[in-house]
Amino acid sequence: MQLRTALTEQAAATRQAGVGVWADDATTTGFTVASREQLQNQLVILPKLFRRLADYLSLQAPDDVDLGGSAAFLARDDQLFTIPDGHATGLDTLVQVTGQQVILTVRPSASCSSRNKAARPFLLRRQLGPPGPVR
Repeated sequence: MQLRTALTEQAAATRQAGVGVWADDATTTGFTVASREQLQNQLVILPKLFRRLADYLSLQAPDDVDLGGSAAFLARDDQLFTIPDGHATGLDTLVQVTGQQVILTVRPSASCSSRNKAARPFLLRRQLGPPGPVR
């Protein structure tokens, strides 16, 4: 647990300083999805948000990047908990989509997955069924 704490503290410090990948992270500052190539190769965003957007776009025609139905898609089966209040919510309530503009409205460290809410500071996993015991 000490290593995890040390790594979490280091990640928080680099995020706050805006260095490394955090210098280019557009998750909470917002970004415009212009193409799949841009999403896959140019944008630096939270992996969970990237996967959900990529999954959504894979359901459309190859050149279509319209995010019009993405809010409903994001509302599907994710259950997350905000930290420190433990509020259960879905990814759709934390992501604002306006046209092609996307923004995560909370800092990733303010939310966690339902898989292990005590130990996960980021939006990393989706719940596939009832949560198991905390390990």
